[in-house]
Parts: sequence; C-alpha cells; structure tokens
Amino acid sequence: MNDSVDVLENLFSTLFLCGVRPYYIYRCDYAQGLERFICSFRKEQEIMTELRKRLSGLAMPTYIIDAPEGRGKVPPPLNFWGSVHGRSFLDFDGKKIPL
Repeated sequence: MNDSVDVLENLFSTLFLCGVRPYYIYRCDYAQGLERFICSFRKEQEIMTELRKRLSGLAMPTYIIDAPEGRGKVPPPLNFWGSVHGRSFLDFDGKKIPL
C-alpha cells in the first residue's frame, strides 16, 4: 500500500494532526528483501506530485533519494515543470504557465 496516493495522504494528514511533521519520504533502497516496497521512479514522482496538490506544506514530506556513498539527500523534481530547462511549469490544474 505504499504506492497509494489516498493511503499516503491519510497517513501524512493524520501524523500532522497528531503533532508529527512528516519530514522526509525516501526512495526505497534496492536491497534484498525489499522488492515488494519498490515502485518505479516515475510512479513515485506521480504520487508525490499528486500529494503536493492535496496536502498542506507542513504535512507534506520532502521526497528524497539518498545518494550512494554518503553523497547526500537529493530531492528529485516533481511533475510541475514543462521542460528540463525550466521555461514553463504546470499549475495544480495542469495548466502550462510560461516563465
């Protein structure tokens, strides 16, 4: 159930209402025994984009990929940008906005 927008929205909203701020949500490491928790990067990106539309900023964790060999936590972009070069973006209704 870690790949359901509705389940994650409920989880993060409930945590926030209990006084817990969801801070990070990590991309699952590729380790033996964790296969059932692994989603494709595109699906994770779609889920996190939809959650960003639905949740308050305080209830929304930052989506993180933990770079190997201690190189840090990298937040990948969500699906709001219309191009790699950042010349436009999409609003929450999917409308393209030029910069």
